[in-house]
Amino acid sequence: MIKRTTKIFYLVTGISEFFVAFHFGTYVLFLLSHQLTLFEVSLVNMVFMTTMFLFEVPTGAIADIFGRRFSYLLSCLVTAAGFLFYGFSSTLAGFMLAEAILALGATLTSGALDAWFVDSLKFYGYQGSFHNFFARQARILNGATIFGALAGGYLGRLNLAYNWFVAGFGFLLVAWLASRLMKEEYFQPNGNGIKGILSDFREVAGSSFHYGKSSKAFVLLVLIGVGVSIATMAPNMQWQPVFRRYFNDPALFGWLWAAMSVAVIIGNTLVPWLAKKLPGQKWVFALALLVIGVGVIITPWASGLLITLLFFLFHEMGRGVLRPSLDAYLNRIIPSNWRATLLSIYSMTTTGGAALGLLISGYLAERYSIPLTWSLAGGLLLLLIPISLKLKEEGKN
Repeated sequence: MIKRTTKIFYLVTGISEFFVAFHFGTYVLFLLSHQLTLFEVSLVNMVFMTTMFLFEVPTGAIADIFGRRFSYLLSCLVTAAGFLFYGFSSTLAGFMLAEAILALGATLTSGALDAWFVDSLKFYGYQGSFHNFFARQARILNGATIFGALAGGYLGRLNLAYNWFVAGFGFLLVAWLASRLMKEEYFQPNGNGIKGILSDFREVAGSSFHYGKSSKAFVLLVLIGVGVSIATMAPNMQWQPVFRRYFNDPALFGWLWAAMSVAVIIGNTLVPWLAKKLPGQKWVFALALLVIGVGVIITPWASGLLITLLFFLFHEMGRGVLRPSLDAYLNRIIPSNWRATLLSIYSMTTTGGAALGLLISGYLAERYSIPLTWSLAGGLLLLLIPISLKLKEEGKN
């Protein structure tokens, strides 16, 4: 059952990432094609982040009460609706509403799917580390984005809106697959009615918040996550305008996303090796932050496509190291019965940081310049290095 559960986890996350990736290379191009400014593009995505911030903890607690499988299936259906609505939209208000629907779907998945995987393996007797599981999952996800982004780039040559329709129908397929394959034998549903559900919600949320505040490691990881979220919004939303000075073909942006995914996969692959070679996990975090920060600072100032591309992919490789390392560390220090809620708390705070980063980076890019915006973002990433070095090693938290 451990192997079967692992394969199901990789399958549903890989297929869903494939369909999500259809718009990765053309997202900002699609919005700019409807005459939005860079600041308005940031405002659109900020609706997504703000909605996630508001609903992260409630939906995380729902997963702990009703079941992670239920939460994930509902997420797929809501996400499908959001993608389809996006494809039919053509105004700023329409895009904002679509982002809110997609954010609600994302919050129902956030924490729930990881918690289902971790607790299912523990139920079936697994007692080892989850470090390699999440590193491999990250490689699969980034591999899926390569094919999805390439397909979306070529489909975007016909019409950029088609990518949203394909993603919407794709998530209906994922919902069907998950309903047939996912099992949750360890979970006991709440049978005490609505009063019991509300009581459990208060208990789970309250206990989780108390643990989160009392755990120094969790607080430090939240600080790092928030800082990274603020800083990386600039490259997340502005890499297409940066490279548009060299080309404007949607298919080429799909290939560029594929190159970004390969860089991230390389970073994912380096995680186990770095964990063995460096004196502790905190040094993996520090190195990743250094690589990301330097790459973000240099990329927009570079002259020529090759140099710009090299430093941009260098920063992507650092992000490939950081994400699975943070995921593994978080899941190791969090108690099982609060896992989904605490992961949602972490996601909520980092999402709030992302919303703030979108507002700041969008304003700075529109008011001043993209190079200045990225330089400030890179500086913030470098300032997070001393915070990461305050973490204790696993097992000493």
